[in-house]
Amino acid sequence: MVYEQFTKYLKLIPFVPQKDILSAAKISWFKTSFQAFLPNRYLARSYIVSENLPRSNNSIEAWHKAFSQDIHSHPETNRLINHFLKEQHLMEICLEQIKHGVVFPRDPREVKKDLAINCVSSNFNKTEYLDYFNKLIKLLKN
Repeated sequence: MVYEQFTKYLKLIPFVPQKDILSAAKISWFKTSFQAFLPNRYLARSYIVSENLPRSNNSIEAWHKAFSQDIHSHPETNRLINHFLKEQHLMEICLEQIKHGVVFPRDPREVKKDLAINCVSSNFNKTEYLDYFNKLIKLLKN
């Protein structure tokens, strides 16, 4: 039970403001080999919430799946180059659309979840880490 709770809370460390991460580690059962579990690059992700950046790489995975379906496992060099040129052209069109104000809508459920996470994060209190973690667990479960 303790290990299961530890792993749930460990996944939420990027949502703790960076300056408060080490004080969050002082929670009694968090002390045990806390630094061994968290490399510094993982700790540096706390800006994701404040900067409203994507929390996953789903868009990259979607692109990779589409790419792998378009190109067979061992394509000819010319075919691969042509595919990359088409892909570049599509990305240039998308960038132009973004520059001119076209907005690509996100899933409303994800927007709502992001707003709720930002609300919980903005009300972060150093003295109530466990309460903060439990609120995030509820939000991220849905």
